[in-house]
Amino acid sequence: MNFKALSGSSSWLAIVGASFFWSWMDRAMFGDSLYFALAPSDGSLGPALELAQTSFIVMLAASVAVFAACAARARSGGSSVWSVKLTATAAALGFAGNVAVFVASSLGATVPTVAGAFASGCAMAVFNVSWGRVCVAQGPAKAMTHISGAWALGLVVNVLTEGLVPFAEGVFVAILPLLSCALYMADARLQSREPYRIDVAEGKLEPARPAKVQLLGIDVRFPLCILAFCIAFGLMCSFEIFSPAEAAPSSVFDIVGLRGIVALLFFVASLTALARHMELLFNACLSFMVFGLLAMTVGLYTNDVQGLARLFIPIGYAGFDILVWTLIAFYGKTTPASLVRIVAVAMGAEQAGILIGQLIGIGLGGAANAANNVVLMVLSYLLLLAVMGLARLCTVLWRRQRADGREAADSAVRDGEAADDHLDRFADAYGLTSRERDIFALFAEGRSAPYIAEMLVLSENTVKTHLRHIYTKCNLHNRQDLLDAIEAFKG
Repeated sequence: MNFKALSGSSSWLAIVGASFFWSWMDRAMFGDSLYFALAPSDGSLGPALELAQTSFIVMLAASVAVFAACAARARSGGSSVWSVKLTATAAALGFAGNVAVFVASSLGATVPTVAGAFASGCAMAVFNVSWGRVCVAQGPAKAMTHISGAWALGLVVNVLTEGLVPFAEGVFVAILPLLSCALYMADARLQSREPYRIDVAEGKLEPARPAKVQLLGIDVRFPLCILAFCIAFGLMCSFEIFSPAEAAPSSVFDIVGLRGIVALLFFVASLTALARHMELLFNACLSFMVFGLLAMTVGLYTNDVQGLARLFIPIGYAGFDILVWTLIAFYGKTTPASLVRIVAVAMGAEQAGILIGQLIGIGLGGAANAANNVVLMVLSYLLLLAVMGLARLCTVLWRRQRADGREAADSAVRDGEAADDHLDRFADAYGLTSRERDIFALFAEGRSAPYIAEMLVLSENTVKTHLRHIYTKCNLHNRQDLLDAIEAFKG
Protein backbone atom coordinates (compact mmCIF):
# COMPACT_ATOMS: atom_id res chain seq x y z
CA MET A 1 0.00 0.00 0.00
CA ASN A 2 1.33 3.43 -0.97
CA PHE A 3 0.11 5.46 1.99
CA LYS A 4 2.31 8.36 0.86
CA ALA A 5 -0.47 9.05 -1.64
CA LEU A 6 -2.55 10.32 1.30
CA SER A 7 -1.07 13.79 1.16
CA GLY A 8 -1.80 17.15 -0.43
CA SER A 9 -5.16 17.15 -2.17
CA SER A 10 -5.76 13.58 -0.98
CA SER A 11 -4.71 14.10 2.65
CA TRP A 12 -6.94 12.68 5.36
CA LEU A 13 -8.14 16.20 6.20
CA ALA A 14 -9.24 16.88 2.61
CA ILE A 15 -10.90 13.47 2.30
CA VAL A 16 -12.84 13.78 5.57
CA GLY A 17 -13.91 17.36 4.81
CA ALA A 18 -15.11 16.42 1.34
CA SER A 19 -16.92 13.36 2.70
CA PHE A 20 -19.04 15.63 4.93
CA PHE A 21 -20.01 17.67 1.86
CA TRP A 22 -20.93 14.63 -0.24
CA SER A 23 -22.88 13.12 2.67
CA TRP A 24 -24.79 16.39 2.99
CA MET A 25 -25.62 16.27 -0.70
CA ASP A 26 -26.70 12.62 -0.43
CA ARG A 27 -29.02 13.21 2.51
CA ALA A 28 -30.35 16.71 1.76
CA MET A 29 -30.68 16.58 -2.03
CA PHE A 30 -31.20 12.91 -2.91
CA GLY A 31 -32.50 11.78 0.48
CA ASP A 32 -35.48 12.52 2.70
CA SER A 33 -33.66 13.30 5.96
CA LEU A 34 -35.15 16.81 6.11
CA TYR A 35 -38.73 15.73 5.31
CA PHE A 36 -39.44 13.05 7.91
CA ALA A 37 -42.20 14.98 9.71
CA LEU A 38 -44.44 14.88 6.64
CA ALA A 39 -44.75 11.10 6.79
CA PRO A 40 -48.08 10.31 8.49
CA SER A 41 -48.40 7.57 11.05
CA ASP A 42 -50.28 5.30 8.65
CA GLY A 43 -47.09 4.90 6.60
CA SER A 44 -48.28 6.81 3.51
CA LEU A 45 -45.27 8.67 2.08
CA GLY A 46 -47.06 10.47 -0.76
CA PRO A 47 -47.03 14.07 0.60
CA ALA A 48 -43.45 13.83 1.87
CA LEU A 49 -42.16 12.35 -1.38
CA GLU A 50 -44.02 14.92 -3.48
CA LEU A 51 -42.49 17.84 -1.59
CA ALA A 52 -39.09 16.13 -1.54
CA GLN A 53 -39.25 15.70 -5.32
CA THR A 54 -40.16 19.36 -5.82
CA SER A 55 -37.29 20.43 -3.56
CA PHE A 56 -34.95 18.05 -5.39
CA ILE A 57 -35.77 19.69 -8.72
CA VAL A 58 -35.32 23.17 -7.22
CA MET A 59 -31.93 22.21 -5.74
CA LEU A 60 -30.78 20.82 -9.08
CA ALA A 61 -31.92 23.94 -10.96
CA ALA A 62 -30.22 26.24 -8.43
CA SER A 63 -26.99 24.25 -8.70
CA VAL A 64 -27.03 24.38 -12.50
CA ALA A 65 -27.51 28.17 -12.37
CA VAL A 66 -24.54 28.63 -10.02
CA PHE A 67 -22.34 26.34 -12.12
CA ALA A 68 -23.26 28.31 -15.25
CA ALA A 69 -22.33 31.57 -13.51
CA CYS A 70 -19.00 30.11 -12.33
CA ALA A 71 -18.18 28.82 -15.81
CA ALA A 72 -19.00 32.17 -17.41
CA ARG A 73 -17.03 34.28 -14.92
CA ALA A 74 -13.99 32.02 -14.46
CA ARG A 75 -10.72 33.40 -15.76
CA SER A 76 -7.73 31.50 -17.06
CA GLY A 77 -4.60 31.69 -14.97
CA GLY A 78 -3.11 30.44 -11.73
CA SER A 79 -5.83 31.38 -9.28
CA SER A 80 -5.54 30.10 -5.73
CA VAL A 81 -6.86 26.65 -4.89
CA TRP A 82 -8.62 28.06 -1.83
CA SER A 83 -11.72 30.28 -1.56
CA VAL A 84 -12.21 30.41 2.19
CA LYS A 85 -14.55 33.41 2.43
CA LEU A 86 -16.83 32.22 -0.37
CA THR A 87 -16.97 28.71 1.07
CA ALA A 88 -17.75 30.04 4.56
CA THR A 89 -20.57 32.12 3.08
CA ALA A 90 -21.89 29.05 1.27
CA ALA A 91 -21.75 27.06 4.52
CA ALA A 92 -23.89 29.66 6.29
CA LEU A 93 -26.32 29.75 3.35
CA GLY A 94 -26.51 25.96 3.21
CA PHE A 95 -27.15 25.70 6.94
CA ALA A 96 -29.90 28.33 6.73
CA GLY A 97 -31.45 26.54 3.75
CA ASN A 98 -31.35 23.21 5.57
CA VAL A 99 -33.04 24.69 8.63
CA ALA A 100 -35.72 26.29 6.45
CA VAL A 101 -36.46 22.98 4.71
CA PHE A 102 -36.38 21.08 8.00
CA VAL A 103 -38.80 23.39 9.81
CA ALA A 104 -41.07 24.39 6.91
CA SER A 105 -41.54 20.83 5.65
CA SER A 106 -42.53 19.77 9.16
CA LEU A 107 -45.29 22.38 9.02
CA GLY A 108 -46.29 21.45 5.47
CA ALA A 109 -45.36 24.95 4.19
CA THR A 110 -44.42 24.56 0.54
CA VAL A 111 -43.07 28.05 -0.28
CA PRO A 112 -40.53 28.29 2.60
CA THR A 113 -39.45 24.71 1.88
CA VAL A 114 -38.80 25.51 -1.77
CA ALA A 115 -36.94 28.71 -0.80
CA GLY A 116 -34.76 26.72 1.58
CA ALA A 117 -34.13 24.15 -1.14
CA PHE A 118 -33.03 26.91 -3.52
CA ALA A 119 -30.56 28.28 -0.94
CA SER A 120 -29.21 24.80 -0.22
CA GLY A 121 -28.80 24.05 -3.93
CA CYS A 122 -26.79 27.24 -4.48
CA ALA A 123 -24.59 26.44 -1.48
CA MET A 124 -24.01 22.87 -2.67
CA ALA A 125 -22.76 24.13 -6.03
CA VAL A 126 -20.25 26.47 -4.35
CA PHE A 127 -19.02 23.64 -2.13
CA ASN A 128 -18.78 21.41 -5.18
CA VAL A 129 -16.47 23.89 -6.89
CA SER A 130 -14.46 24.59 -3.71
CA TRP A 131 -13.75 20.96 -2.87
CA GLY A 132 -13.48 20.18 -6.58
CA ARG A 133 -10.54 22.56 -6.96
CA VAL A 134 -8.83 20.84 -4.05
CA CYS A 135 -9.61 17.40 -5.49
CA VAL A 136 -8.07 17.97 -8.94
CA ALA A 137 -5.24 20.38 -8.02
CA GLN A 138 -2.51 17.71 -8.21
CA GLY A 139 -3.61 15.70 -11.22
CA PRO A 140 -5.67 12.59 -12.01
CA ALA A 141 -4.03 10.14 -9.58
CA LYS A 142 -4.58 12.36 -6.53
CA ALA A 143 -8.09 13.23 -7.75
CA MET A 144 -9.07 9.57 -7.89
CA THR A 145 -7.70 8.92 -4.40
CA HIS A 146 -9.48 12.00 -3.02
CA ILE A 147 -12.92 11.39 -4.50
CA SER A 148 -12.98 7.63 -3.94
CA GLY A 149 -11.76 8.07 -0.36
CA ALA A 150 -14.37 10.75 0.34
CA TRP A 151 -17.20 8.58 -1.00
CA ALA A 152 -15.99 5.48 0.81
CA LEU A 153 -15.90 7.44 4.07
CA GLY A 154 -19.26 8.95 3.14
CA LEU A 155 -20.70 5.44 3.26
CA VAL A 156 -19.71 5.26 6.94
CA VAL A 157 -21.28 8.67 7.60
CA ASN A 158 -24.50 7.62 5.89
CA VAL A 159 -24.67 4.33 7.79
CA LEU A 160 -24.29 6.19 11.09
CA THR A 161 -26.93 8.71 9.98
CA GLU A 162 -29.37 5.90 9.19
CA GLY A 163 -29.11 4.77 12.81
CA LEU A 164 -30.23 8.11 14.27
CA VAL A 165 -33.77 8.94 15.31
CA PRO A 166 -35.50 11.18 12.71
CA PHE A 167 -35.06 14.46 14.60
CA ALA A 168 -31.36 13.82 15.30
CA GLU A 169 -30.88 12.75 11.67
CA GLY A 170 -32.35 16.02 10.41
CA VAL A 171 -30.23 18.11 12.79
CA PHE A 172 -27.05 16.25 11.85
CA VAL A 173 -27.69 16.68 8.12
CA ALA A 174 -28.41 20.39 8.66
CA ILE A 175 -24.98 21.01 10.25
CA LEU A 176 -22.96 18.98 7.72
CA PRO A 177 -22.06 22.06 5.59
CA LEU A 178 -20.66 23.73 8.73
CA LEU A 179 -18.54 20.67 9.55
CA SER A 180 -17.27 20.44 5.98
CA CYS A 181 -16.43 24.15 5.93
CA ALA A 182 -14.55 23.89 9.25
CA LEU A 183 -12.27 21.19 7.83
CA TYR A 184 -11.89 23.12 4.56
CA MET A 185 -10.68 26.17 6.49
CA ALA A 186 -8.36 24.03 8.63
CA ASP A 187 -6.85 22.48 5.50
CA ALA A 188 -6.29 25.94 4.01
CA ARG A 189 -4.52 27.13 7.18
CA LEU A 190 -2.22 24.08 7.23
CA GLN A 191 -0.84 24.58 3.70
CA SER A 192 2.64 25.31 5.06
CA ARG A 193 2.82 21.84 6.64
CA GLU A 194 3.20 18.33 5.37
CA PRO A 195 1.22 16.23 4.54
CA TYR A 196 -1.44 18.89 3.88
CA ARG A 197 0.50 21.16 1.51
CA ILE A 198 -0.87 21.09 -2.04
CA ASP A 199 1.82 21.54 -4.68
CA VAL A 200 -0.11 22.50 -7.83
CA ALA A 201 2.98 21.76 -9.94
CA GLU A 202 2.62 18.07 -9.10
CA GLY A 203 0.95 15.87 -11.70
CA LYS A 204 1.89 18.12 -14.60
CA LEU A 205 1.24 16.57 -18.02
CA GLU A 206 2.13 17.48 -21.58
CA PRO A 207 -0.43 19.86 -23.18
CA ALA A 208 -3.15 18.08 -25.13
CA ARG A 209 -3.93 18.83 -28.76
CA PRO A 210 -6.87 21.29 -28.88
CA ALA A 211 -10.21 19.62 -29.59
CA LYS A 212 -11.94 20.44 -32.88
CA VAL A 213 -15.15 21.51 -31.13
CA GLN A 214 -14.89 23.27 -27.78
CA LEU A 215 -17.24 24.67 -25.15
CA LEU A 216 -15.60 27.49 -23.17
CA GLY A 217 -12.21 26.05 -24.06
CA ILE A 218 -13.15 22.46 -23.12
CA ASP A 219 -13.56 19.46 -25.44
CA VAL A 220 -17.32 19.52 -26.06
CA ARG A 221 -17.51 15.71 -26.03
CA PHE A 222 -16.75 15.73 -22.31
CA PRO A 223 -19.79 17.70 -21.05
CA LEU A 224 -22.06 16.15 -23.70
CA CYS A 225 -21.21 12.62 -22.57
CA ILE A 226 -21.74 13.64 -18.94
CA LEU A 227 -25.08 15.23 -19.81
CA ALA A 228 -26.37 12.18 -21.67
CA PHE A 229 -25.04 9.78 -19.06
CA CYS A 230 -26.72 11.59 -16.18
CA ILE A 231 -30.09 11.65 -17.91
CA ALA A 232 -30.20 7.89 -17.26
CA PHE A 233 -29.50 8.44 -13.59
CA GLY A 234 -32.13 11.18 -13.45
CA LEU A 235 -34.66 8.79 -14.95
CA MET A 236 -33.86 6.20 -12.32
CA CYS A 237 -34.24 8.85 -9.61
CA SER A 238 -37.68 9.66 -10.97
CA PHE A 239 -38.80 6.03 -11.23
CA GLU A 240 -37.16 4.65 -8.09
CA ILE A 241 -36.32 7.28 -5.45
CA PHE A 242 -39.53 9.29 -5.68
CA SER A 243 -41.85 6.41 -6.41
CA PRO A 244 -44.74 6.10 -3.95
CA ALA A 245 -43.92 2.43 -3.49
CA GLU A 246 -43.20 1.36 0.06
CA ALA A 247 -39.65 0.42 -0.83
CA ALA A 248 -38.85 3.80 -2.30
CA PRO A 249 -37.14 5.39 0.74
CA SER A 250 -34.54 2.64 0.75
CA SER A 251 -33.55 3.45 -2.84
CA VAL A 252 -31.44 6.42 -1.78
CA PHE A 253 -29.51 4.33 0.71
CA ASP A 254 -29.11 1.55 -1.88
CA ILE A 255 -27.57 4.04 -4.32
CA VAL A 256 -25.29 5.59 -1.69
CA GLY A 257 -24.31 2.18 -0.32
CA LEU A 258 -23.39 0.76 -3.72
CA ARG A 259 -21.48 3.93 -4.59
CA GLY A 260 -19.55 3.70 -1.32
CA ILE A 261 -18.60 0.07 -1.95
CA VAL A 262 -17.42 0.83 -5.49
CA ALA A 263 -15.54 3.90 -4.24
CA LEU A 264 -13.79 1.78 -1.61
CA LEU A 265 -12.56 -0.56 -4.36
CA PHE A 266 -11.19 2.41 -6.31
CA PHE A 267 -9.62 3.88 -3.17
CA VAL A 268 -7.77 0.66 -2.34
CA ALA A 269 -6.73 0.29 -5.98
CA SER A 270 -5.35 3.85 -6.02
CA LEU A 271 -2.94 2.90 -3.21
CA THR A 272 -1.62 -0.18 -5.03
CA ALA A 273 -0.05 -1.08 -8.37
CA LEU A 274 -3.56 -1.29 -9.87
CA ALA A 275 -3.50 2.51 -10.10
CA ARG A 276 -1.60 2.11 -13.39
CA HIS A 277 -4.51 0.24 -14.98
CA MET A 278 -7.53 2.15 -13.73
CA GLU A 279 -9.20 2.20 -17.14
CA LEU A 280 -10.02 -1.49 -16.61
CA LEU A 281 -12.07 -0.67 -13.50
CA PHE A 282 -13.69 2.29 -15.23
CA ASN A 283 -14.72 0.24 -18.24
CA ALA A 284 -16.10 -2.48 -15.96
CA CYS A 285 -18.29 0.09 -14.19
CA LEU A 286 -19.44 1.55 -17.49
CA SER A 287 -20.37 -1.97 -18.60
CA PHE A 288 -22.56 -2.28 -15.49
CA MET A 289 -24.26 0.95 -16.54
CA VAL A 290 -24.94 -0.51 -19.99
CA PHE A 291 -26.46 -3.63 -18.42
CA GLY A 292 -28.55 -1.42 -16.14
CA LEU A 293 -29.94 0.56 -19.06
CA LEU A 294 -30.74 -2.64 -20.94
CA ALA A 295 -32.49 -4.00 -17.85
CA MET A 296 -34.44 -0.75 -17.53
CA THR A 297 -35.54 -1.09 -21.16
CA VAL A 298 -36.61 -4.71 -20.70
CA GLY A 299 -38.34 -3.60 -17.49
CA LEU A 300 -40.82 -1.69 -19.64
CA TYR A 301 -42.44 -5.03 -20.40
CA THR A 302 -41.75 -7.07 -17.27
CA ASN A 303 -40.99 -6.42 -13.61
CA ASP A 304 -38.65 -9.40 -13.37
CA VAL A 305 -35.48 -7.44 -14.19
CA GLN A 306 -36.18 -4.11 -12.52
CA GLY A 307 -34.07 -5.17 -9.54
CA LEU A 308 -31.07 -5.56 -11.86
CA ALA A 309 -31.50 -2.00 -13.10
CA ARG A 310 -31.52 -0.72 -9.51
CA LEU A 311 -28.31 -2.66 -8.87
CA PHE A 312 -26.33 -2.04 -12.06
CA ILE A 313 -27.08 1.64 -12.69
CA PRO A 314 -25.76 2.88 -9.29
CA ILE A 315 -22.58 0.79 -9.71
CA GLY A 316 -22.05 2.25 -13.16
CA TYR A 317 -22.85 5.74 -11.94
CA ALA A 318 -20.25 5.46 -9.15
CA GLY A 319 -17.51 4.47 -11.58
CA PHE A 320 -18.69 7.15 -13.98
CA ASP A 321 -18.53 9.91 -11.34
CA ILE A 322 -15.01 8.92 -10.27
CA LEU A 323 -14.05 8.91 -13.94
CA VAL A 324 -15.49 12.40 -14.37
CA TRP A 325 -13.29 13.79 -11.59
CA THR A 326 -10.15 12.13 -12.94
CA LEU A 327 -10.93 13.53 -16.39
CA ILE A 328 -11.49 17.00 -14.89
CA ALA A 329 -8.02 16.72 -13.35
CA PHE A 330 -6.62 15.50 -16.67
CA TYR A 331 -8.07 18.43 -18.61
CA GLY A 332 -6.95 20.79 -15.84
CA LYS A 333 -3.35 19.70 -16.39
CA THR A 334 -3.40 19.52 -20.20
CA THR A 335 -5.53 22.50 -21.33
CA PRO A 336 -5.25 26.26 -20.72
CA ALA A 337 -8.86 26.45 -19.49
CA SER A 338 -9.42 27.65 -15.92
CA LEU A 339 -9.73 24.85 -13.37
CA VAL A 340 -12.84 26.51 -11.94
CA ARG A 341 -14.40 26.58 -15.41
CA ILE A 342 -13.65 22.91 -16.06
CA VAL A 343 -15.17 21.87 -12.71
CA ALA A 344 -18.21 24.12 -13.24
CA VAL A 345 -18.87 22.90 -16.79
CA ALA A 346 -18.53 19.22 -15.85
CA MET A 347 -20.61 19.45 -12.67
CA GLY A 348 -23.16 21.70 -14.38
CA ALA A 349 -23.58 19.11 -17.14
CA GLU A 350 -23.95 16.40 -14.51
CA GLN A 351 -26.64 18.20 -12.52
CA ALA A 352 -28.41 19.34 -15.70
CA GLY A 353 -28.51 15.74 -16.93
CA ILE A 354 -30.04 14.52 -13.67
CA LEU A 355 -32.55 17.38 -13.82
CA ILE A 356 -33.54 16.58 -17.42
CA GLY A 357 -33.89 12.89 -16.60
CA GLN A 358 -36.04 13.75 -13.60
CA LEU A 359 -38.32 15.98 -15.69
CA ILE A 360 -38.60 13.37 -18.45
CA GLY A 361 -39.58 10.77 -15.86
CA ILE A 362 -42.28 13.07 -14.50
CA GLY A 363 -43.49 13.82 -18.02
CA LEU A 364 -43.77 10.10 -18.77
CA GLY A 365 -45.98 9.65 -15.73
CA GLY A 366 -43.52 7.75 -13.53
CA ALA A 367 -42.60 4.09 -13.55
CA ALA A 368 -46.19 2.85 -13.29
CA ASN A 369 -47.25 4.54 -16.54
CA ALA A 370 -44.05 4.26 -18.55
CA ALA A 371 -44.58 0.71 -19.86
CA ASN A 372 -44.38 0.33 -23.65
CA ASN A 373 -43.38 3.99 -23.98
CA VAL A 374 -41.48 4.41 -27.24
CA VAL A 375 -39.86 7.66 -26.09
CA LEU A 376 -38.25 5.97 -23.10
CA MET A 377 -36.97 3.10 -25.20
CA VAL A 378 -35.41 5.39 -27.81
CA LEU A 379 -33.85 7.51 -25.07
CA SER A 380 -32.36 4.42 -23.41
CA TYR A 381 -30.55 3.42 -26.59
CA LEU A 382 -29.30 6.94 -27.17
CA LEU A 383 -27.86 6.77 -23.67
CA LEU A 384 -26.12 3.52 -24.55
CA LEU A 385 -24.36 5.34 -27.37
CA ALA A 386 -23.31 8.06 -24.93
CA VAL A 387 -21.94 5.46 -22.52
CA MET A 388 -19.86 3.86 -25.26
CA GLY A 389 -18.59 7.30 -26.29
CA LEU A 390 -17.52 8.07 -22.74
CA ALA A 391 -15.81 4.68 -22.48
CA ARG A 392 -13.84 5.47 -25.63
CA LEU A 393 -12.88 8.91 -24.32
CA CYS A 394 -11.82 7.37 -21.02
CA THR A 395 -9.62 4.71 -22.63
CA VAL A 396 -7.91 7.13 -25.02
CA LEU A 397 -7.10 9.65 -22.28
CA TRP A 398 -5.80 7.10 -19.79
CA ARG A 399 -3.60 5.49 -22.44
CA ARG A 400 -2.34 8.94 -23.33
CA GLN A 401 -1.53 9.63 -19.68
CA ARG A 402 0.37 6.35 -19.33
CA ALA A 403 2.29 7.09 -22.53
CA ASP A 404 3.19 10.58 -21.27
CA GLY A 405 4.28 9.04 -17.99
CA ARG A 406 6.56 6.55 -19.73
CA GLU A 407 8.06 9.24 -21.96
CA ALA A 408 8.65 11.50 -18.97
CA ALA A 409 10.25 8.65 -17.04
CA ASP A 410 12.52 7.72 -19.96
CA SER A 411 13.50 11.36 -20.41
CA ALA A 412 14.18 11.70 -16.71
CA VAL A 413 16.38 8.61 -16.78
CA ARG A 414 18.37 9.94 -19.75
CA ASP A 415 18.74 13.38 -18.21
CA GLY A 416 19.48 11.88 -14.82
CA GLU A 417 22.26 9.68 -16.16
CA ALA A 418 23.96 12.72 -17.67
CA ALA A 419 23.31 14.96 -14.69
CA ASP A 420 24.29 12.41 -12.02
CA ASP A 421 27.71 11.69 -13.52
CA HIS A 422 29.37 14.64 -11.80
CA LEU A 423 27.55 13.79 -8.56
CA ASP A 424 29.04 10.30 -8.66
CA ARG A 425 32.50 11.75 -9.19
CA PHE A 426 31.97 14.10 -6.25
CA ALA A 427 30.78 11.25 -4.00
CA ASP A 428 33.72 9.05 -5.02
CA ALA A 429 36.17 11.84 -4.35
CA TYR A 430 34.99 12.30 -0.77
CA GLY A 431 34.22 8.65 0.02
CA LEU A 432 30.50 9.01 0.69
CA THR A 433 28.64 5.89 1.79
CA SER A 434 25.69 4.45 -0.15
CA ARG A 435 23.14 6.05 2.19
CA GLU A 436 25.01 9.37 2.15
CA ARG A 437 24.98 9.27 -1.67
CA ASP A 438 21.19 8.86 -1.70
CA ILE A 439 20.68 11.77 0.68
CA PHE A 440 23.34 13.89 -1.03
CA ALA A 441 21.73 13.43 -4.49
CA LEU A 442 18.32 14.60 -3.26
CA PHE A 443 19.84 17.45 -1.25
CA ALA A 444 21.74 18.64 -4.32
CA GLU A 445 18.41 18.81 -6.20
CA GLY A 446 17.16 21.30 -3.61
CA ARG A 447 15.03 18.87 -1.60
CA SER A 448 14.37 19.63 2.06
CA ALA A 449 15.22 17.32 4.95
CA PRO A 450 11.53 16.43 5.61
CA TYR A 451 11.07 15.55 1.93
CA ILE A 452 14.22 13.39 1.89
CA ALA A 453 13.09 11.64 5.06
CA GLU A 454 9.74 10.80 3.48
CA MET A 455 11.26 9.62 0.20
CA LEU A 456 13.88 7.38 1.82
CA VAL A 457 11.67 6.26 4.72
CA LEU A 458 13.98 7.69 7.37
CA SER A 459 13.50 9.92 10.36
CA GLU A 460 14.23 13.61 9.85
CA ASN A 461 16.92 13.50 12.56
CA THR A 462 18.68 10.65 10.73
CA VAL A 463 18.73 12.69 7.52
CA LYS A 464 20.17 15.71 9.33
CA THR A 465 22.85 13.53 10.96
CA HIS A 466 23.92 12.17 7.55
CA LEU A 467 24.04 15.71 6.15
CA ARG A 468 26.35 16.79 8.98
CA HIS A 469 28.61 13.82 8.20
CA ILE A 470 28.69 14.85 4.53
CA TYR A 471 29.68 18.42 5.45
CA THR A 472 32.42 17.08 7.72
CA LYS A 473 33.84 14.70 5.10
CA CYS A 474 33.84 17.45 2.46
CA ASN A 475 35.18 20.10 4.87
CA LEU A 476 32.25 22.35 4.02
CA HIS A 477 30.05 24.48 6.26
CA ASN A 478 26.78 25.25 4.49
CA ARG A 479 24.59 24.38 1.54
CA GLN A 480 26.00 27.05 -0.76
CA ASP A 481 29.55 25.78 -0.20
CA LEU A 482 28.32 22.30 -1.09
CA LEU A 483 26.64 23.50 -4.30
CA ASP A 484 29.79 25.40 -5.30
CA ALA A 485 31.88 22.29 -4.70
CA ILE A 486 29.51 20.18 -6.82
CA GLU A 487 29.69 22.76 -9.62
CA ALA A 488 33.46 22.29 -9.78
CA PHE A 489 32.97 18.63 -10.76
CA LYS A 490 30.86 19.45 -13.82
CA GLY A 491 32.32 19.27 -17.28
